[in-house]
Amino acid sequence: MRKFEPIKPEKEVISLRLDTRMLQEINDWAMEIDISRNEFINQCIDFALKNIDTELIEQVERRHNGRGGMSRRLRTGFEDDEKEKDEE
Repeated sequence: MRKFEPIKPEKEVISLRLDTRMLQEINDWAMEIDISRNEFINQCIDFALKNIDTELIEQVERRHNGRGGMSRRLRTGFEDDEKEKDEE
């Protein structure tokens, strides 16, 4: 059985420009779910990165072929999180 090990994820503050209608939809969803707008946006981005279209990754690999392994960086980052969830 795995032990609980609390961590404080490192986060950075950024500035982001959004379409007014998109921001209103984000606000509406966050209020409906009862989480902060920041947390909702973080979860949306997390989901998008974990579920990115593999065809897009292959296109980027072809574009960067021979320029230092861009695809390796794209394929890593969240796979370990997914493996841990699957093991639980």
